[in-house]
Amino acid sequence: METRNFNKKLLATYDHLWKGRYRLALKEAKDLFKYFPDNGDASICLSWALLENGYPIKALEFADLAVELEGDETKTKLLRGYILQAF
Repeated sequence: METRNFNKKLLATYDHLWKGRYRLALKEAKDLFKYFPDNGDASICLSWALLENGYPIKALEFADLAVELEGDETKTKLLRGYILQAF
């Protein structure tokens, strides 16, 4: 999958999350992460999708991975705070 497709799929996945289509978002986020496992933004997206589907521990693991992968620092911190509220 090339970068242009990555951005398109990432935006589509965020759209699913914002509109409450969480199961579809999780499927898309898993696909995204499968093709880009070293991308912090893919990890952040998967983390949010996992959280919304009832997997807060797994979501926190992927949020921590996003930190290691040097994803968007602001998004990562915001998401980690959001996840910690679920506990």
